[in-house]
Amino acid sequence: DWSLDRSALELRRRLFSTLNRHCASITGPVLKTHEELQQRLLTSPRMQRFLKRWAKRRKLPMGKVYQEAMGYFDEIAARIDPKVIGLGRMLAPFLLERVFDGVSVQPEGLRPVKQAAQKGPLIFVPCHRSNLDSLVLAYALVRQHLPSPHFFAGRNLAFWPIGGLLRRFGAFFVRRSFKGAVFYATVFAEYIHTLLANGFNIGVFIEGGRSRTGRLLAPKLGMLTILINAWRNGACDDMAFVPVYLGYDRVPEEGAYLHEARGGDKTPENFQQLVKARKLLRARYGRIYVRFGRPLQFSEVLEASGLGQKPLTSKAAGELCHAIADHTLSNINRQTVVTAQGLVAAALGISRVHTRATRPDAGPPAHPRPGRPNRIARIPPRRH
Repeated sequence: DWSLDRSALELRRRLFSTLNRHCASITGPVLKTHEELQQRLLTSPRMQRFLKRWAKRRKLPMGKVYQEAMGYFDEIAARIDPKVIGLGRMLAPFLLERVFDGVSVQPEGLRPVKQAAQKGPLIFVPCHRSNLDSLVLAYALVRQHLPSPHFFAGRNLAFWPIGGLLRRFGAFFVRRSFKGAVFYATVFAEYIHTLLANGFNIGVFIEGGRSRTGRLLAPKLGMLTILINAWRNGACDDMAFVPVYLGYDRVPEEGAYLHEARGGDKTPENFQQLVKARKLLRARYGRIYVRFGRPLQFSEVLEASGLGQKPLTSKAAGELCHAIADHTLSNINRQTVVTAQGLVAAALGISRVHTRATRPDAGPPAHPRPGRPNRIARIPPRRH
């Protein structure tokens, strides 16, 4: 029953809305300055209520509370710079082709991802094998005409000069534990809410840390809980969780992983390690494999759980976190690429165990002593 003029205006509005969604799914949302994001976070109704309660409870002036909140924001927030990303697009192929034999991506696996990007923010959930994972995933997405996401990164990587560079590529930093840091945790949760409300995609390593063996680790549910709570608070209408498999013929950190397997301590990331990393440019580490699983729409999870029309309680949110984590890890496993290096390593390991078991003078298997590495772990790696 609409008039011709009203029908034309509605059609125009919907066409522009569809065009904008398509554009944002390729180029990403409009970037906000660091100061603008900071002001949006500090002036949100939730944050305002928390700051007033905190000031009253601690008997502090509001100015000092605001200053502390801004300090936490600066510690956490990314500072995406299009110029730095453009420079990265030129340098990444040189680095990856100098050290590796290329990045293998299946474009057909990204078709459902691009469709899901038009419905809401994408939450990329890759496995974690190397410190290069975020660079590799961002490079693969940009090459396939998808925006680079904001990446979760551990506070240990915020050292100079890598920290500032990673921030400009879209990394935001988080502490390993929120225990006893209520103010910090609230600012971090509001930052995630702000990113989703502005339509930014987010990358989350669900295992928390890097796997030293290539096997998937038990999921850490903290980030999933923060994301679901942001949805509960109205940050976005829907979001999609995208499982991503990242695999390497050989990881550049294999020397450090062997050192830890022999009983050595993990060396914290620092500038000295960065200087030593130049040796990687003289080595070859095979190919990198990037595979995308089917996106899991959060709205579909709610419907399947019978919670589509009901308010989401904290208990139900916790159950959904476990369901999403299990589904994501299962999909990553299904996307795993069996490499030639992996088969050779498995064959060598099995043959060594079989040889020891069949030797008449082998004796009982060796067990690691307290404070001393296992004998088998001290075997030097074979050179191909």
